[in-house]
Amino acid sequence: EAGNIAYKLLQRLGGAEAIGPMLVGMDKPVHVLQRGDEVKDVVNLASVAVVDAQDTR
Repeated sequence: EAGNIAYKLLQRLGGAEAIGPMLVGMDKPVHVLQRGDEVKDVVNLASVAVVDAQDTR
């Protein structure tokens, strides 16, 4: 929980566009949407998932 709080805090204070979380080390790309995500978060993560799906052989 502390890591997520720090992640969100830095995102808001820095004005950065954070995309994720993304799980690594799986056979296929995995992307996680969290409860309370905004529409822009869903669109950003869906865009990353499309690119990952095209890159997977």
